[in-house]
Amino acid sequence: DAGDLVPDALPVLLGTNQSLSVVASVGAVGAFSDDVDLYRLTLLGGETLRIRVEDGFGLTRLRLFDAQGRPIGENGPGTSSLFD
Repeated sequence: DAGDLVPDALPVLLGTNQSLSVVASVGAVGAFSDDVDLYRLTLLGGETLRIRVEDGFGLTRLRLFDAQGRPIGENGPGTSSLFD
């Protein structure tokens, strides 16, 4: 299980043009949950991050934070972009 608090976020190390698949379950399957899984990665200016989530229920929420922990983007259930 990835970290539930920012200091415990699971580091994700990727090089240029690399990809990573993470198979994880957040909370109880099909149920509303306040469980979170936090991952930490560093991007340089001009780099692109693409995230695809397959949850089957449309309940997943993704949020991005900057290095100081300030929110910089999020999606809500049923949206496909972090900036909808």
